[in-house]
Amino acid sequence: MALFGCKARALVTAWAAGWLLAPARAAELKPETVAAFDHYIQATEARMAEDLAEDRFLIIDRLPDGRRQQVYAQVRQGQIHIEELHTKEDGRSIRVPSGLIHDWTGVMFIRGATLAKTLAVLQDYENHKNIYKPDVRESKLLETQRKRIQGLFATLPQVACHRRRECESRHSIHTHRE
Repeated sequence: MALFGCKARALVTAWAAGWLLAPARAAELKPETVAAFDHYIQATEARMAEDLAEDRFLIIDRLPDGRRQQVYAQVRQGQIHIEELHTKEDGRSIRVPSGLIHDWTGVMFIRGATLAKTLAVLQDYENHKNIYKPDVRESKLLETQRKRIQGLFATLPQVACHRRRECESRHSIHTHRE
């Protein structure tokens, strides 16, 4: 199924591992927190690679057949499918000392969008502060690799920060084409 209207198989996973740990103005993170987050990312990327190897193109392809067909129909009608993810290792949650990981993913159909236009917006971290204001106060590109781009947002959401004034959130975009 090509949700972006192209026949070639392409995967765009705007995977947001929003790491809501502390106000953006806070001190450095503890080394064990950073190490646990990096471990979570590695485990999540391994799960994503397994999904691709098993021909699970989008997160909804992991759903049981009946539910998957229902969600695909809803997405085609313009609804957005959002799901909280919990990467586990050996069936257990990955512990993050002094940290909290919010890992969410979503699927939506954008009528008339092309893969190239969608990637251009997703990868333009330097401009996300303008595209998504007032929710994103600052954004910057952290890293680019061949199939992975990471960016950082300083946001001012009402609910997600739980009484804090600002949150820092790290986002990754992974692309895969066959």
